[in-house]
Amino acid sequence: MKNKQSLIAVGGLLAVALVVVIRNYRAGDAVSPRAANGVVEERVPVPSRGKINPMPRLPAPRFKARQRPAVPAQAPETPELSREMLEKHLTDTRRSVASLLAVSRITKDLALLDEAKRKDPGNPQVLLDWILRSAATPEEKKQALDEFRKAVPDNAVGDYLFALQQFEAGDVDGAVTALWQASQQPAADAYFMNALRDAEEAYIGAGYPPLQALMEAAMGMENHVLGRFRQLSDWTLDMQAAYAADGDAESARTIALTGSGMGAAMLRQFEHGTVVDQVSAINYERKFLELLDPAVELVAGGPTAGARLDELNALRDQIKSALEATVLRDHLDESAMMEYYQQVKLKGEVGALLGLQQMKKP
Repeated sequence: MKNKQSLIAVGGLLAVALVVVIRNYRAGDAVSPRAANGVVEERVPVPSRGKINPMPRLPAPRFKARQRPAVPAQAPETPELSREMLEKHLTDTRRSVASLLAVSRITKDLALLDEAKRKDPGNPQVLLDWILRSAATPEEKKQALDEFRKAVPDNAVGDYLFALQQFEAGDVDGAVTALWQASQQPAADAYFMNALRDAEEAYIGAGYPPLQALMEAAMGMENHVLGRFRQLSDWTLDMQAAYAADGDAESARTIALTGSGMGAAMLRQFEHGTVVDQVSAINYERKFLELLDPAVELVAGGPTAGARLDELNALRDQIKSALEATVLRDHLDESAMMEYYQQVKLKGEVGALLGLQQMKKP
């Protein structure tokens, strides 16, 4: 009973959050962006744009930076877990790097994150977590990002974070170069699925029943990297507008293509995440696509900007339909609920809700 009540509460929070995000999404339809002025698992492909996406002109035009407050990660309230319960999990796993990261995320204990970094300083997943969550100085985080990019040079996430770092430091040319480099990378991996698996194991190790462990892992994870992508998207929109205002249509198009690729990478990265994460990613990809001629190919011989917008609109309709299935989900028995959350792991929240909706059709 307690598990079901927790689930209903989480579902209610997600429904409210989704309504807010969709409203913002619709409001953005009428607003021009220019006016705003571990172990590496399956990678998320980022199509190369080198054939039709030449390097933007440098030096890049300068523009007045907007105030960009940090976007905090948001998640449902952390469940009550005693330190003794989690320490047992750490002991049972011999304080493995994966368990240290998971317990650090659950408890927000940064000392455990530091311990993981000392234990395996070259681990890309550790480095990424440390860059995003630690209380280190900007210089220390800069060094960690350099180490991350060297450890996984083909991971576009490192280039995206470096571009954001350069924008914030006032090095516009360095940021443009990093954005273009990210668009040439074969993959973008923020290790989301690794974190989900490790969190589930931590909850089970702390004594949670399997259903509740899976539920908390799937719905209770803070998405730190998405907030950084949001900030970078805002900077990139301003950069595109600056090129356009400077009369450089080719570079403006290149930046818009690069931004749309970043949005697509965000969406693919979080397709196993919550509805809110997916709608946020759609929102940012769409902003860049709307800056392009609908007939422009996103990749050589690939889909056009107009066709991709149609895909995103269809996905938005799917998400709206999926939200209706939350009522069905809240009335599942424990066995069916367990199967539902297994589907969340495999297909993401949207895929699991759509599957549930299909099963309940007469």
